[in-house]
Amino acid sequence: MPEAFIIGAQKAGTTSLYQTLQHYPSVLPAKRKEHYFFHNEAHFKRGINWYKSGFASRWYAHSEYKKVKSSCFSIDATANYFEFPETAARIKSVIPQAKIIVLLRNPVHRAYSHYRMSVKLGFEKADFYTALLQEMDRIQWGEKKGGHNFAYQRLGYASKGKYAFLLKDWINHFGSQLLIVCSEELFLSPGEIMEKITRHLGISYIKEIKFEHENAGTESEIPDQAKDFLQRFFLEHNQELRQLLNRDFPW
Repeated sequence: MPEAFIIGAQKAGTTSLYQTLQHYPSVLPAKRKEHYFFHNEAHFKRGINWYKSGFASRWYAHSEYKKVKSSCFSIDATANYFEFPETAARIKSVIPQAKIIVLLRNPVHRAYSHYRMSVKLGFEKADFYTALLQEMDRIQWGEKKGGHNFAYQRLGYASKGKYAFLLKDWINHFGSQLLIVCSEELFLSPGEIMEKITRHLGISYIKEIKFEHENAGTESEIPDQAKDFLQRFFLEHNQELRQLLNRDFPW
């Protein structure tokens, strides 16, 4: 059973952070990075024993503990957990001591990175600005119908950047067990931020283990019309985030 979670945001550096932490001797290997358990009804109904099977056994954890002489734990880095309001309560009820990490990236850049991934995977055919307008229609539909649907999950470019709204349940359930990391700060000052992350997890920072930004690619220029639209869209949400956390962000 994991004791730490990297819950999102999607396209904010979760893969890079997970891969870096896997090099730490106190972090046990898992069968996969993302387990899609607590937010997925079909998986959740399979039960905790099914979920546990995706992580190192208790015997293996004990053997590793004897090697490193410190506590060992697994990490579930399912980046979609952040977006589902029921997930925080479910994790808290099953693993109340869990340490939670969330990465927050400039929501405009996150949205475009998400869009490019959707195009690459064949989920999106529209240009970016048109795709955003279509998403606004889906948001209105979703507010009427309630719940998430496939389009929200795959094509929620703007919705997934409403960080203040998404954070509130996690703050309420986990408080100081939740560490909020600015992705840009992690990318620019990896040593300093990794030291904060390892301290939060209760393990010693190892400077020889370097953070490497996986899937970084080349940041292409965001089309002006879409960029202006998103900057207006996120203006209120970013202000709400600063007020919620009493903290500024470089975007």
